[in-house]
Amino acid sequence: MAYMYHHNNTAAWRTVEMIELLNGARKPGDFIKGLDLTEWIDQINAGKGRFQTRGLEEATTMVDRIANSVFSEYWAGRRTPITAEDEAFQDKHGHHKWAHKHLQTMYDAGHLSGLGNSPQARLDRIKGKGLEKLLIHPELKMAAGFAPDADLSEELLDAVSPVRQGLSASVRDRDRIRQEIAASRNMYLPEMLDDALMGLAREVKGKTSEEVYQIVRESVYTAVFAHEVGHSLGLMHNFGGSDDAVNYFDGYWKLRDDGKVGPRLNDPISDKEIDGKIYNYAYSSVMDYAGRLTIDGLGVGKYDRAAILYGYSNKVEVYKDPGSVPQRWKQWFDGRSEILQFFVLGPQAVHYTTIYNETGPKMYLDDNRMLVDAGTLSTDLSQASVDGQTYYRVPYVYCTHGRSDLSDSCLTRDFGADSMERMQHFLAEWDTWYLTRAFVRGNLGMNNNTYANRYYRRIYNRIKQWHDIYGLYAAFLPQFYAPQTLNAFLTDPVNGWGGNTWAIQNAFQYLVETILMPDVGSYAKRPQADGSSLWQAGGGGNLSLGVTDARYYSTSWSFGGQGGRECGYFWYECLERIGFYVDKVMAMMAISDSRTNFVARANPIDIREWHVSYYNTFSESIRTINAALQSGDWSRVGPFRDGAGKIRFPNYAGKLTTIHPDAIDPAADFTVQLYFSLLGQANFMTNYDRAFLDEAQVWIKGTGKGPEVAASNLVEFTDVDSGMTYAALKRERGAGKAMIEQAQALFFRSNECSGPACASNVNANQRAVATAELKKYMQLLKAVAEMSFLMNYGHPLNP
Repeated sequence: MAYMYHHNNTAAWRTVEMIELLNGARKPGDFIKGLDLTEWIDQINAGKGRFQTRGLEEATTMVDRIANSVFSEYWAGRRTPITAEDEAFQDKHGHHKWAHKHLQTMYDAGHLSGLGNSPQARLDRIKGKGLEKLLIHPELKMAAGFAPDADLSEELLDAVSPVRQGLSASVRDRDRIRQEIAASRNMYLPEMLDDALMGLAREVKGKTSEEVYQIVRESVYTAVFAHEVGHSLGLMHNFGGSDDAVNYFDGYWKLRDDGKVGPRLNDPISDKEIDGKIYNYAYSSVMDYAGRLTIDGLGVGKYDRAAILYGYSNKVEVYKDPGSVPQRWKQWFDGRSEILQFFVLGPQAVHYTTIYNETGPKMYLDDNRMLVDAGTLSTDLSQASVDGQTYYRVPYVYCTHGRSDLSDSCLTRDFGADSMERMQHFLAEWDTWYLTRAFVRGNLGMNNNTYANRYYRRIYNRIKQWHDIYGLYAAFLPQFYAPQTLNAFLTDPVNGWGGNTWAIQNAFQYLVETILMPDVGSYAKRPQADGSSLWQAGGGGNLSLGVTDARYYSTSWSFGGQGGRECGYFWYECLERIGFYVDKVMAMMAISDSRTNFVARANPIDIREWHVSYYNTFSESIRTINAALQSGDWSRVGPFRDGAGKIRFPNYAGKLTTIHPDAIDPAADFTVQLYFSLLGQANFMTNYDRAFLDEAQVWIKGTGKGPEVAASNLVEFTDVDSGMTYAALKRERGAGKAMIEQAQALFFRSNECSGPACASNVNANQRAVATAELKKYMQLLKAVAEMSFLMNYGHPLNP
């Protein structure tokens, strides 16, 4: 049994503090000293976080690009039609076994195979160069456990440098290893509670602190005691408990069935369901790790009882009346709650609400279930034969720690029965509870290093892996189906992957918004050195961004005096908040990482793997974002003020062609620009798409460090100080072209320019500013030119 009292009591008290803040029992300025949370409290109490999800109708461009991708173009004229024999094979063996041989065909064609594509080999070419040191920001040093002013030693570079994968390996693997060790020993770690409890805040609003404390303690102790007793009785973790809608508590379906039961995209949650706390009923096993609103407070679920009945009495449940489509139960079990089939006319997914609509309350009612001996089951475990009568086994979803947190299901700390619901709840949670993650508030175990290790896996790597299967199938389906069929499938919430598309669309939106998140502060609209204008921080403005719209870019400490808190003797004891810069880096890592957890093996010694990243699905958007990052033109890509004065972000899954005159500085500085270009040039290349590399590269003419290209296909800029001419391909909205044009714009407004081509109506002060900005911008241009050579043309053994 576990020792549960201290951690649970601590987590319960943290919840009490949050409830007091939301109830008004604590002053908005007292929760975090010096920070007025009035607007944030109003925002949370209104049920609206900073991040606003996009509707499926806004994924039109995304889906059109997938349906007409380079993979679809490749298979045009050579597609493999689905046959009746294929359908029969899937009925008997499931779509996974059927897909295996066709995935091999896809791999042999070079689609997402990684053949000839080694991101780490390209990164190795940067190792030891001066360029590598330019990538190291003080915030990254702290994230790796070093002081912000630590020297750039080999030890530090091994731990921090994106080139050496030290930080990414640490934040990706360390927490997972810790969690796996805990899971294998049935250890219930304290952080498995905190987010789960926060959802109680609104439920118990209005009660006294002591009442809330006792309510929270009782609820969590019920869940944890039941969980630990389950281990004592032999039950392993089951992280599929929150996926298993067929076996949710009866109260879930009684609330859900209001005469219209469909996917949440068509059937949004109602006030009745909210008031009835519907997600408190949305689990089948207390052996799961609870989500924020689903805290297992009702105790043992249907799976837990079924597992004990099987383990101790050799009994299994079957349906007395299996409904009109009895094969659904085997499909639900084989697919672990996700049913996908490839038919002649197109692919089809079966949503969990479809199953309910086929069977009604008979799906969950106890009086439609009975126990039979396990020995009466068929060899595939789907049916039982009793006294000459065939019964269909009640299917339970089971998924233990060895398979958890690898895709969009079998997740820890989640709730929701499909990909869309789970992503919707995660996005709300991650964005809403930023304050409890980033601000220390006396938590002695909290620092930059533990923050990065914990939240990369819990947030950013989760978003990365969510896309892996979707990205793989987006390249796989064109082998069989034309664009029109794919488009229909990817936008249909009932019979297709509309919910999955919604989840990926909003996950990508969240990552990009993180990268381009503005700093907290006072903003003024100021003219820029290139002649444009931008809302910039720095005081003196009439736009104030707080935590409802922005995030604190830098880590800060309190050293006492002038109202600061007395915190300790050493500087690290006085940590006040963790800067959002490290979140920007983690988001860039997640959006570019192409490694997967499934392989494409032909035999046991074949170690080939699929390479899937968000670039496979959002290549055009990512290239447009990179061009904005490298040039500093935020008019199409950056956050902006709308006509009502609200802070908005563009739809990053869309075309990104609308110009916003009130763009806001996204706090994407020199290292963010370099980081994105580096990870992109290392990872964003497939066997059929070199567009990112071609568009991003810049080179110095006459050095042999670039391609030979006709002058008509180039844009060029000559640096007056060095006399060197920088060139890039003339690709519309390409990053290299944007950088050359930005240098030209600064030059024509600077003191370096003379003659009729120079910009007119520019005063002496503006020219001085442009001159200084040009010299600064040349540092980025030189760095990208060096990176382009090393990543694209430099030989790793003879750079």
